[in-house]
Order: sequence, then structure tokens, then C-alpha cells
Amino acid sequence: MIHGVRVYIGVGSNLGDRKSYLEKARRLVDQIAQTRFLRSSTIYETDPVGGPPQGKYLNAVWEIETALPPRGLKAELRKIE
Repeated sequence: MIHGVRVYIGVGSNLGDRKSYLEKARRLVDQIAQTRFLRSSTIYETDPVGGPPQGKYLNAVWEIETALPPRGLKAELRKIE
């Protein structure tokens, strides 16, 4: 069991096989040291807002538990991004 804080992460994908990308990212988040995936919201499909024309997004919010400091977690998440 990890003794850390609960963190909520907004995730989304609008390229290629969007659902597979989210599933892969979820597995990678669960592999981050001192971090544990807890649960996901329902996945929603949303229209893009602003920017160039692009496809619809699949979006969700994930709840994780981590003992990493904020900057350390951010660095790990950026690697997955």
C-alpha cells in the first residue's frame, strides 16, 4: 500500500485510436514508482474548443495515489504524454 496523497488528473486524446491511447496511458501511470491508479470517471466524448480544426476528444478524470512530490509526478506524467 502506498501512503501518499490522492491526485486527480484530467486526461484526453483526440488522435488515432483514442481509447487505446487512454488505456495505454492508464497502464503507464500505474507503473510510476510510488504511485497507484485508483479509479477513472466515465469516458466522455467532447468537441474541441478553439485552435485549428481537429477531431473530437475522449476525456476522463483519473484518481491516483502517489508519494511523489508534485514536480516529480509532473515529470513522470510528461514522459507518458
